[in-house]
Amino acid sequence: MNHPLETSYPPTVMATATKSRWIYFAMALALLLAPVAHGQSRAPAEEEDLLEYSGVPFRLTASTGVDYSEGDYGSGADSQTLYVPTSVKLELDPFIFRASIPWVRSTCNLFDDACQGGAQPEQSGVGDVVLGFAYVYYPEASSPLPAVELSTKIKIGTADRDKGLGTGETDYTLQVDFSKSFGPLVPFAGVGYRFVGEPPGADLQNKWLAYAGVSASVSQRISLGISYDWSQSASPNFPDSHELSPFANFKMGRRFAISPYGVIGLSENSPDWGFGLQLRFIYDRF
Repeated sequence: MNHPLETSYPPTVMATATKSRWIYFAMALALLLAPVAHGQSRAPAEEEDLLEYSGVPFRLTASTGVDYSEGDYGSGADSQTLYVPTSVKLELDPFIFRASIPWVRSTCNLFDDACQGGAQPEQSGVGDVVLGFAYVYYPEASSPLPAVELSTKIKIGTADRDKGLGTGETDYTLQVDFSKSFGPLVPFAGVGYRFVGEPPGADLQNKWLAYAGVSASVSQRISLGISYDWSQSASPNFPDSHELSPFANFKMGRRFAISPYGVIGLSENSPDWGFGLQLRFIYDRF
């Protein structure tokens, strides 16, 4: 969920990011928001957003949260990453504009997919800014077709490369997401392709991203779900990332929502474990 995430998951789901994890500006070029943390394709809360149609022509969502992950990434020495995103999302039916800026603290060199050399001196600072644009197709309730989101994003290399918080380069991502309601159950899935900016002296490659999962409504205000996230390694020297992310969404009235989640790493190029919490405030004209 590019934990979440896309963001940049560094958060894990977030970003996926941890995943990962939004302000939208009208842009001639469509850009999608995604978690930056562990290469997650979407954050649990982002997946939840696609599951329901707001029914209004205007909606603004401001969110923040925290994402923590830990693992040795195959190095034998544990590294920790704390990711705190601030995001805004503007929905102008059927378009969505997103923007996010995170603060990152890490003992992991995020210059590459894995923490090379294990734990390092702790570094912190502003992470990569992510801007996004999406078009969402919502079929009639009686239609057998799923909801579809076509999105594009740009990750601006604002994170400090010298501190190991990012590559300092710009990435572009194209992504398509699907969801379909079957009573209280909503399966969802998505696939994306990221054009990775390559800094001088690095050997990086473009990468595929994918996720799939299911959400279940247990009441009008509570839903539970789980998502599997896969991210191709941007480096030929490291394996792909595989993560499992259980999550929940609690609607606190009409305006507020709280979304906790966890991350379980299934490969060497993933965190061993992680957790996060996203807080959202929703405003519309009605």
